[in-house]
Amino acid sequence: MTPRSPLGPRLLVAHQAAVDDFLAALGGVPDARWSVPPSAGRWSAAALSLHVIDAYGHCLQALDGGRQMRTRLPVWRMWLLRELVLPVMFGLGRFPREAPAPPEVVPDLGAAETLSQAAAQARLTEMAARTIAALESAAVNCPGLRIDHAYFGAMSPRQTLMLLTGHTRHHTEGLRTRSAP
Repeated sequence: MTPRSPLGPRLLVAHQAAVDDFLAALGGVPDARWSVPPSAGRWSAAALSLHVIDAYGHCLQALDGGRQMRTRLPVWRMWLLRELVLPVMFGLGRFPREAPAPPEVVPDLGAAETLSQAAAQARLTEMAARTIAALESAAVNCPGLRIDHAYFGAMSPRQTLMLLTGHTRHHTEGLRTRSAP
């Protein structure tokens, strides 16, 4: 985090808090529940963690000029979600429940089976740090750069950070429910 980040100190602090909370919740999942889905059709804590890691990885890939998400809504609807709904979601700290994950970040359940908690913590820590550095660089060096999201469309680095923060917060609650007896 640079002292005068173009992403804004408030956003960076909120993001780091979201990552720290996620990591703490991840560490609180009992070993016996790590790879077990809480119910049919739900992801295990391992798969949920891989989904969050994959979201950062996909963002980083897009920032590096790689594959973007395929947009799945009309342009006008994505604009409304990005410009009006996203800031409200971020401000309230709420994320839509049961929103379908874009196919690009649906976790590989086979890979989730072999993912340990320690590996998930290390990968998320690394991916989040690399993604923040890339978002800051893009905001300074390529201010017109946009990262496509399936439901929000073409997002600025700042909007992308807001989404990643809200997404990470949202799934922290999912990990906590998987930790409860």
